[in-house]
Formats: sequence, structure tokens, C-alpha cells
Amino acid sequence: MDKKNLGIAIGFGEKYFTLWNVFGDERRQEFQYIKNISTDINVVKEKYPDVEIDYTLRGTSWIVREKKEQVLYEGDVFQRGKYCQRQISECKDYDYMFWYYSNCANDHEQELILNVLEPIGYRKYSYVVFFEGYEHLYNSIMTPEESKLYDERQRKFNEILDRIKSEGKVEVTVTTNAEYQFDDNNYTLCTEDRIVVLVANEAKEQYYNGYRYYLPIINGKAKRLKNKTVTLNVNEYKIDDNKIYVQI
Repeated sequence: MDKKNLGIAIGFGEKYFTLWNVFGDERRQEFQYIKNISTDINVVKEKYPDVEIDYTLRGTSWIVREKKEQVLYEGDVFQRGKYCQRQISECKDYDYMFWYYSNCANDHEQELILNVLEPIGYRKYSYVVFFEGYEHLYNSIMTPEESKLYDERQRKFNEILDRIKSEGKVEVTVTTNAEYQFDDNNYTLCTEDRIVVLVANEAKEQYYNGYRYYLPIINGKAKRLKNKTVTLNVNEYKIDDNKIYVQI
């Protein structure tokens, strides 16, 4: 079947909503970047009221999405990737599962992955999965596994908070680059413990292979913190949604 023009799509590049041409056939879709639209979602919806926003469509270059094979191996296992043919329900590499869900998983795998991720704080909105935190467990009847996870997290939360109060320091492993937050007009970085969130007022825009990302500016310099374990002085912090937001 010949490649057809399928219209337009709207993506999101961490700060700007982006406009794309879409072409496709029975095997794959191709996305051609046109321009940035706006940082204001209301402006985007006013200009393109009938176009759904695809938060997984990122970058500013040509993107190709191949049609995914539905079944390669029997059973409730990963169909590809570093855990190929291993049971999804037994995987504890939650960051990898989060990535796999958005990039590789077929419909059945996505359902199995959500069964693992939802009890530890992930939530699905439309077709995108976010880490929401443990607040949803407060007023629910917890399973023994959820109760164990919640108790362990509260223990870590108290340890971190005690050190902040007594020493004015926090040690974290940073798992993301800075991500722009519309509502607060700042940038946040997630950490491995999913308890501490680092907050920067400024960040430097960077590009890699057509993808935009941000480095937090600390003491006047852009710092590359992703995948690093750092000890930071804490002068300002707040607690919200059972997470500790540390100003850097």
C-alpha cells in the first residue's frame, strides 16, 4: 500500500507543543516536524480543537514508528528488549518497565505492565502513563504487597527528611533531565527514590539527535545530573503530595 498523508498531529517537547505532518501505510507511520505551536495548552486547543495531543511524540526531526508485532513468544512475557521472554509480573526494574510501556509494548504487554506499576504509584491518563506517587493509597484498602511498599517508602521518607532537618543535606540519584512545569514556571528533576523532587528556577536548553532537553542551572552554571548520585545542600524545601521538593 502506498504511503498516504494522514493529516497532522500535535506532540510535546517538554516545553512547547509541536505540530507534525503524518504519513503512513499499513506497516508504519512517519511524522514530519513542522513547527512549535505554543507553551500554552489552551492556545493549542483553540487552534487545533479536533487534534488529540500525543505526549509521546517528541523532538524536532523525522520520526518513524513501525507497526508492532503482537505476539512473538507465548505467555505473559516481554516480547523484546533486555528482559525478552521473562515474566512481566516478576520484573522489579520499574524505570525500564515505564520506558518499555511507552516505546515497545503491545496492548497485552501494556496491560500486564500496568498491573505491576499501578500499585507503586503509576497511573494511566489517556494512553500515557505517569508516576503519580503514593497518595492514592491513603484512603484505599491495601493489599499486603501495597502495604509493604508503602511502609518501606514512609521509612525512607522519614530518613531523608530527618537528614534534611539535622544536616541540611540530601543525597539522591537523579534519573531525569530537567522537565519544564507549566503551572509553576520552573523545572523539576526526578530521583531514584521517587521521594525527592529537585526544583530549579532556570535551565539551559540542549539538543541531541533532534531531541530537546534541559540542564538545570545551579550557581550560574548548567549541570548534567541525570544518572548521577549527588549530595546537595538544602536551603529551601517543601512537602507536597507525600514528596519532598528541594530547591537547587
